[in-house]
Amino acid sequence: MGWVNSTDLNVTDEGVGGSNLVLSLAYDGDAGTIYAGLENESQNYFMGNIIGLNASTGGHTSSTPVGDFPYAIVWSAQTHEILSANVYDSNVSIVNDMTNRLVQTLPVGLGPDALAYDSLTGSVYAANYWSNNLSVLIPPPSYAVSFTETGMPPSAGGGVAFNGGSTTPFGADGTLTFDGLTNNTYHYTIRPATGYYELVSSNPGSPITVSGSNVTVSVVFEAIYTVTFTDIGMPPSAGGGVAFNGSAFTPFARGVDGLGVVTFSNLTNGSYRYEIEAGPGYQLVGYFGVGYTQRPSSTVNGSVTVGGIDAGVNAQFEAIYSVAVDVSGIPNGTLWTVEITSTSSRAPTPENWTANSTRPTALFQLPNGTYSYVIMASGYPATTGTFSVNGQAQPVPVTVSSSSSWPAWWVYALIGVVITGIVVGVVIGLMRHRRPPATAASSPPPMSRS
Repeated sequence: MGWVNSTDLNVTDEGVGGSNLVLSLAYDGDAGTIYAGLENESQNYFMGNIIGLNASTGGHTSSTPVGDFPYAIVWSAQTHEILSANVYDSNVSIVNDMTNRLVQTLPVGLGPDALAYDSLTGSVYAANYWSNNLSVLIPPPSYAVSFTETGMPPSAGGGVAFNGGSTTPFGADGTLTFDGLTNNTYHYTIRPATGYYELVSSNPGSPITVSGSNVTVSVVFEAIYTVTFTDIGMPPSAGGGVAFNGSAFTPFARGVDGLGVVTFSNLTNGSYRYEIEAGPGYQLVGYFGVGYTQRPSSTVNGSVTVGGIDAGVNAQFEAIYSVAVDVSGIPNGTLWTVEITSTSSRAPTPENWTANSTRPTALFQLPNGTYSYVIMASGYPATTGTFSVNGQAQPVPVTVSSSSSWPAWWVYALIGVVITGIVVGVVIGLMRHRRPPATAASSPPPMSRS
């Protein structure tokens, strides 16, 4: 079976207008690119152009202006360059196949109309039609830049974008070589595969300089993971978020399942500190998915360990509501204390509040549940009661009553009088008991008689 024309590739829409003449073709076996030499004729202006086409799809990949009438082109596998014989300019244009930029123009004989590439030596021969001779183009010494990687399986992907080209993947042995390079400075970008990052490089950053010898760049990759915090029980719109490893707070965002999530990426194995913050009207009651692990609070500090897999922290929140305990029956200035205790299955730590006013108010932020309270004030019996919180703010009015109709200070005064009387009586009795017995008085002398 002979040759078959399977596809006609369109090349005539390149150039600066007018008509394009397809003069020559060359094939880049490394990149799978077809190069076509075109001549554009527009208003008596003649310009040559080399375009690149993807050999599989026919899509245009590049366009580079060259000399007039590129009647012959070849691709050099040694230097990775395209050479164009420009008939009317009597020169050869050299284009880098990675950057698609014109790097050099060499004068040759008159009217070069044919090129031949010597794959053994890398030389290119130009046949000059009008001067009836050959020009031999000898490439400069070429070198290679090799990249070797460890820490990332070849199947994971990743590679290097070298000197403005697209990303070339690492080989099965973890190496990647760019050859045919002359003494020059080259830029490159190392692109790790998903789930890895560049840990160490023997040549940190770019560019790299080739100067008379081959160059090798060693790269060590390390796997990276994520830590995801999931908000359970609090709408993401309520606020709140996570400060991770010393960073600023990142708010929860709605995930695909409607729960709030915050994800931190590019983490290597190790331990990381975090602080979770509840939004207004909510408190944190548990984390790590193990239930109520500490006193409910608006914030919690903890740490999470990454060890070869992605990690996650579940943060359990609950709504809290304002509870106002309003006390009456206590004179102004009397110190009083209220203690509230949850009687639900999960008991939060009791809270205390003091105030001095004829109608003092103690404020609490409490979740749904049932509660008991004890109010204590000096000179008054303890006052107890219960209340419930059910999805809204809850007032708790309490009247504190004395156990006697007498004011407390009268009771104390009466007790003081009684005690004083007893003490005085005891003292008088003791004094009488110690007085000496009385003696008979002497008879007065008889009165003299005159």
